Amino acid sequence: ELQREYRVDPLKISLTGFSLGGTVAFFIPMHYPDVFSATSPFCGYPNLLGFENVRGVKRAPWEDAMLAKRYIVNYAENGTYIPVHVVHGGLDGPERSQIFVDRYRDVGNTALMDVQDDLNHDVWDYGYKDGRMVHWLSRKARPESPKRVRFVTGEYRYDRSYWVRVVAMHDSTQAQRATVDAKLNEKDRKIEIKKIGRAHV
Repeated sequence: ELQREYRVDPLKISLTGFSLGGTVAFFIPMHYPDVFSATSPFCGYPNLLGFENVRGVKRAPWEDAMLAKRYIVNYAENGTYIPVHVVHGGLDGPERSQIFVDRYRDVGNTALMDVQDDLNHDVWDYGYKDGRMVHWLSRKARPESPKRVRFVTGEYRYDRSYWVRVVAMHDSTQAQRATVDAKLNEKDRKIEIKKIGRAHV
């Protein structure tokens, strides 16, 4: 809707939000990685497996499979071209965001973790002060057509990133996700695809 109504640079679309909006700022870019150029979650909840009503509860195998598909930390590879700037209050359980940031960095992606030790959940006045975060976000741009695409999905509604599309997955009852690492070799005019898990590309 915004793109229809305003002049929007499609290579510079970013996302930010706080609390539940911070959770959205973790989730949406990881499922639509070819849309966003950057994201900044404030005091969000990407730690699904650490939720009180999830951890320590006896679960059936299908419930574990469902949780693995919903756990956004498992989709960190999708953020290859999406820098993340997390802001979290030190009095508000920053370890829940740190889980995502650690995995993001482990797979080679860019993540900043800004913890303000004296703040609780209300970090937005600090984080958005003087337009700092807007300035950071607005300087980021995603590639139009990258030579390498890493993509992870567990659901058909999230089926593509750039020029890669997953058209089928084996055994959707399992926790394993479809994982693709594709590289474009322009010199030899070839695409090299490494598939792990259940993907048909």
